[in-house]
Amino acid sequence: MGPRPIKFIVTESGCHICVSHKNKVNGYPMITRDGRSPRTLVSYLWEQAFGSIPKGKEICHTCDNPACINLQHVWLGTHKENMMDMASKGRWNPRSTQIGEKNGSSKLTDDLVRYIRKTNFKWGEITRFCSKYGITTSLFHMAKKGKIWKHVS
Repeated sequence: MGPRPIKFIVTESGCHICVSHKNKVNGYPMITRDGRSPRTLVSYLWEQAFGSIPKGKEICHTCDNPACINLQHVWLGTHKENMMDMASKGRWNPRSTQIGEKNGSSKLTDDLVRYIRKTNFKWGEITRFCSKYGITTSLFHMAKKGKIWKHVS
């Protein structure tokens, strides 16, 4: 059996949204081909069309849609250029987009933090709670004491 074919749908804005590769990192479809480590599908497609991405450059989206694999919607730029593009479009605000459950890597929610803080856990319950939600006991205790998730009352 050969590699999985790349399938996508086209939106009204012309984005090609991948529907065949669901393993996404921060919204980017991922692919493993040519014996290489997983990488973004749009990077793979870029390299197939235009050759390797030069050192110090990365794929930047004009459409600001990480799921888009339309090569007409991407350009090569430095990380700094990509971050400046993001900021110029008003998509970067570290205080509002990266704290708490708005952070895509967060394993806790505001409600779970409230639950942790109001509940008196019995011996052994903390470990079971942490296992259930995939967090460390250290993270649990920092949330319980209010050292992290300070925005949650």
